[in-house]
Amino acid sequence: MTNMRSSSPSSVVLGIRRIPILLILLCSSSSSIPRVSGSIHSTITNHAAVVSSSMTTTRRMQMIGTRMTMPSSSSSSSSSVSPLLFLGIGRGGGSGAINNDDEDYGTTTPPPKSPTTIFGRLKKWWKGKPKDKPEVPNEFIKHHPTAEQTNGIDPFFVRVCAQVAADVYHKEPRDISQFDDLALIPIEGTVLKEPPKAVIYDSNAPFTVTNPPFVAVVAGDKLILGWRGSQSVIDKIVRDTSVYMGSSSCWKNVAKVVKVHAGSLAEVENSLVVHEAELLKIIDDNKIKEILLTGHSLGGGIAQVAQLWFQGTMDEEIDPTPNKWKKLAKEGLTVKCMSFEGMSTTVYAESDDKELNQKGIDFINKCGANMCTTAFSVDPVPMCNGHFPDFVMDFIENVVDTLPNKAGNFIEYEGEVWALGIVKRLIDNKLHDFENTYFPILRKYQHIGKVLHYASPNAEPKVYIDNKNGILVDKEGNKPSLPEMSEIKYERNKKDPIAAMMWNHGFITCGPGLAFYRVKNIPFDPYPSK
Repeated sequence: MTNMRSSSPSSVVLGIRRIPILLILLCSSSSSIPRVSGSIHSTITNHAAVVSSSMTTTRRMQMIGTRMTMPSSSSSSSSSVSPLLFLGIGRGGGSGAINNDDEDYGTTTPPPKSPTTIFGRLKKWWKGKPKDKPEVPNEFIKHHPTAEQTNGIDPFFVRVCAQVAADVYHKEPRDISQFDDLALIPIEGTVLKEPPKAVIYDSNAPFTVTNPPFVAVVAGDKLILGWRGSQSVIDKIVRDTSVYMGSSSCWKNVAKVVKVHAGSLAEVENSLVVHEAELLKIIDDNKIKEILLTGHSLGGGIAQVAQLWFQGTMDEEIDPTPNKWKKLAKEGLTVKCMSFEGMSTTVYAESDDKELNQKGIDFINKCGANMCTTAFSVDPVPMCNGHFPDFVMDFIENVVDTLPNKAGNFIEYEGEVWALGIVKRLIDNKLHDFENTYFPILRKYQHIGKVLHYASPNAEPKVYIDNKNGILVDKEGNKPSLPEMSEIKYERNKKDPIAAMMWNHGFITCGPGLAFYRVKNIPFDPYPSK
């Protein structure tokens, strides 16, 4: 019964409660999207293939397809689908973990302990994880980044931002009281006279599943604005997959050449339009001198787009029209972004107008000079969207290669089976067009600030730059001497790449990593026993 390849076709009820990853690549020219049945039978073949690094992305995707088979459901509709790209990553705390050896970090992951039979696994999945699960010891980042490495953000406030980015993942209660534990942040020996305090919390109810909560926290003369990352399946499908580009009236004079992740832009516009008057009052009442924008995962992506919103709103060279934000900028208010594991969100779209191009490049560099994002170990999320065709494709291959080796426990990873089954189905539907259509667009996305990479919790941080198009310059106008982000290579995980990815993705804020403490009601699994 445990040999899934020899079992007869049957329906597997796929829950969406704890789907760890959705990797759905949809392509073709039709405008119709087939309905995916709630019951999908997936079997994994033992086909093996060695993929050369010089192989084209198309061929690599075709080879992924040869390792999976999925009998068609009789209830399925036409196999032709519309051109969309779905990439969803779970919330900060995920299942599984990775080895803590610095030299092999993220490459050797023992499988989680679980029942030995398929029915045992299904029962475990249905009931959820045991309530008497042992406490996971805290593990912190050993070396905190310097202000120079984060484009001017004090190390203490980097940690405060990490704590806010973790706290906003709270499920219950969904009100401002979930940030009461900010009072636990130690402030002795810091510039703060009292602990950080949340002053605005917007759950965006009744639209919380599609619109992430937003929080504003006062910490001395700083105002921290934070957005939650993905937490539900709808979150991932509606927001994470918004890879289409958009521009804002906030930078309308360069809007033709400066684009951003439009799903993140929508969240920025919503939060700052709804709360603008209240934020201005808080800045005035608390004599705020600096705004720090933060978030984890997609929340980090939103924070990065918010940096462009503020720069465009406060920069007279972009728009000379007077407003209250420009007045505050003249009085000394600054804005910086500290993103944690956020995806790349900015696109430079070169035009035929050289003067406009230069204005757009100058605007991008003004924004990037105040931005930083983390990239922990081999987490694929910071590599989205700009390095999807390379780094993230390596991760997808790793998952597909590994799944047959642990076919006995794939019920526990119901999301893998569903998503990879759909990947196989769609690989057979003209996926070769993707390399010449969507991949070139994805490659245009880039991180315009510094990328702070940690190889492991004990490693020294190393700063990279995502300057593949050569438009980023330092304060003196010279090309930075920092290494390229593309030099960070994916390391294959031999046993459980999804568990490793989830741990890598969540550690920086939930480990608690750079934060001060772990938020109690956010799941974060320990390293599995060897």
